[in-house]
Amino acid sequence: MLKIEESYILLFKRDLNLSSLTTYKIGGKSLGVFIFNNSFDLIRSLVYFSKRGIPYKIIGKGSNLLVTDEELIEKVFIINKERYFFNYENKVLVNSGLELQYFIKKLIELNFDSYQELAGIPASVGGSVFNNAGIPSIEISQYITKIYSFNRKKRKIEVIEINNKNKSNFFSYRNSFFKEEAFNNNFYDILYIEFEFNNKKPKEELLRIYNKTWEKRILTQPLNVPSCGSVFKNVLLNNNILRAWEIIDKLGFRGYTFNGAKVSEKHPNFIVNFNNAKFKDVYSIIQKIKNTAKLNNYNLDLEVEIIK
Repeated sequence: MLKIEESYILLFKRDLNLSSLTTYKIGGKSLGVFIFNNSFDLIRSLVYFSKRGIPYKIIGKGSNLLVTDEELIEKVFIINKERYFFNYENKVLVNSGLELQYFIKKLIELNFDSYQELAGIPASVGGSVFNNAGIPSIEISQYITKIYSFNRKKRKIEVIEINNKNKSNFFSYRNSFFKEEAFNNNFYDILYIEFEFNNKKPKEELLRIYNKTWEKRILTQPLNVPSCGSVFKNVLLNNNILRAWEIIDKLGFRGYTFNGAKVSEKHPNFIVNFNNAKFKDVYSIIQKIKNTAKLNNYNLDLEVEIIK
């Protein structure tokens, strides 16, 4: 039984099912979930957990996760619902838990020509940075100047300064320094991100782009069905980018169904939960696509993070 300090009890949900925290609507039980409304309590808790060796994972909107429902997950999950947005001159500082779409709309209000083409991505800002979310024309890393993170091993907050010269050391296609380090069991929890914007446009023009992008996304993606978004990364082959959905479609998986999960007819890189899918349903389709792709000389890497 996980013992929780008295001051944290009101923030702790022991029996919360993880399916309620992910856009896939799939997931079972964990050691518990902490929900914070301010970064001060969040940071204090990170020190508390790291000192006691309690394994934890911070999740934002849960939009890039496929979480097992088959056994207890030996982790504490953390959500920070604070909305911190501070603008000073041409810079903006936000907390990692801020919703990406809220962030973009605030930037539009300030006339900043920035991330309006990322309309519709259901992520937090921190999760977007962790995965370097984006589209072919823009990635979240483009305007980042500083990142404040909690180093779990050293149990202290560190600041990374980002510029055009060193950006490639920290970000690449759907990848980041933070993601790579987490893979190697060195965790840096993103707390705050600073952005700098040097171009402005009339908010009506920015809003028009935002709404047009939303409309296109609605037409081309199955947004009315639970999913994690794109499952696989695009493929770089002989200096050419092959879109993952085209490979999946070419392999004949459009509309492929396994129990409650299905490869979307609208966008084959989406595996949707159309009928109370379980973890194993989605995972089985992922493995079948990966193996079939390999047999056809395609190496499909996952964009979704799998927790099992």
